Amino acid sequence: MNAPAQPSTPADYARWFRASTPYVSAHQGKTFVVALSGETLAGDNCINVIHDLALVSVLGVRLVLVHGARPQISEALEMAGIESPVINGARVTPLRALEEARRVCAGLRSQIEGLFSQGLPHTPLHHTRISVLGGNFVTARPMGRVDGVNFEHTGVPRRINTDLIHELAATGRIVLLSPFGYSPWGALYNLESEPLAVKTAEALAADKLILFTEEDALHGADGERLSEVEASGIEAALAGVDCGDVTRRSLRRAAETSVATGIPVHLIGAGVDGALLQELFTAEGQGTRVCQSLGSRVRAATAQDIAAILAMIAPLVQQGQLKARSADDITERLEEFLVTEVDGLVAGCCGVRCLEVSDSAELHCLATHPNFADIQAGDALLEAALAKARQLGAKQVLALTTQAEQWFRERGFSAADAAALPREIEEQCARRNSIALVKPL
Repeated sequence: MNAPAQPSTPADYARWFRASTPYVSAHQGKTFVVALSGETLAGDNCINVIHDLALVSVLGVRLVLVHGARPQISEALEMAGIESPVINGARVTPLRALEEARRVCAGLRSQIEGLFSQGLPHTPLHHTRISVLGGNFVTARPMGRVDGVNFEHTGVPRRINTDLIHELAATGRIVLLSPFGYSPWGALYNLESEPLAVKTAEALAADKLILFTEEDALHGADGERLSEVEASGIEAALAGVDCGDVTRRSLRRAAETSVATGIPVHLIGAGVDGALLQELFTAEGQGTRVCQSLGSRVRAATAQDIAAILAMIAPLVQQGQLKARSADDITERLEEFLVTEVDGLVAGCCGVRCLEVSDSAELHCLATHPNFADIQAGDALLEAALAKARQLGAKQVLALTTQAEQWFRERGFSAADAAALPREIEEQCARRNSIALVKPL
């Protein structure tokens, strides 16, 4: 287990702090549902996870925690000699097992509340009071018989009291849900914690769902960390991932959730100190983000994006890769621009404009932030730009480049016929010594 790299000098710390502040602003007032598995609560890093959750709450995020208890319940049942098999992730819960589960969860609940109450120096909780509140927020029904197996007192969530949870979370309180639900007549049912977290996130229309995993990070076949996976490509991603069955089930559940709700799901290593903060407050992240589709974050630029666009293109202008543009230039042609977002931050931009004397559109000012290179922000922008060009009635797209010829060729562009270029494009190529590439639509 490796700890995250720490700033080594005051200047490094200042740069790190400046880089994190946009994320603090982006997350304020947002609702995050966090699934704390029983394995996470039993792990050596549990206290650090709780302290980081406390810090996230202090920074203005509305937290709803759903805790699990599987290993703790299994241990208690084994000691009591009670049979309660787990089938496809769901526990068969006879009455005696339900009583043990209730006792265990009461203890875990006290443990969590106690950890959030520690006012120790040098922790996020020093001189800070954080209220953790629970209650009968979940209405459930019996799971019944599945494939001939009677799951007895195991249930599935039917309804979440979203109004009360939103009301409590809006006041800065952390809402804590145990893996139980009640029927309208008061019967108690044992629930799987991760599906309960999914149901809660869906009901609350949460901004994020966070699942802790046993693996410190998920890596693809090439050994690189999977920082982001498109939900529709989850099976292809799983084929090249070395991880346990529990994590595979979580990844599939994350993909299903993202497709059904649009909520991004973050899988984070439970054993890594600071993993939650790295994932939420740095561009590099630490875990794996499962989202509905990479292109879904591309949108039309607004006036609020102009400063981010200028900052994005500034290094490329200095390197001679892009033509210099002022704030007035971008404002005047703002309707041409698209941006792509990651967690509310602008990760890339590009412009699309129709050429007056031909059936072509020009793709210009394509730039991505280097910290988001591994999430294919450029590809998402290119796809959206091609779609916009089609809507504008263009038959082909032209791109002028000085240093990115190979990137465009890998995506279906080829050298344009110099004799067929519109005069304004020909003049631009001569002025900047750039290459004109074309892609038919």
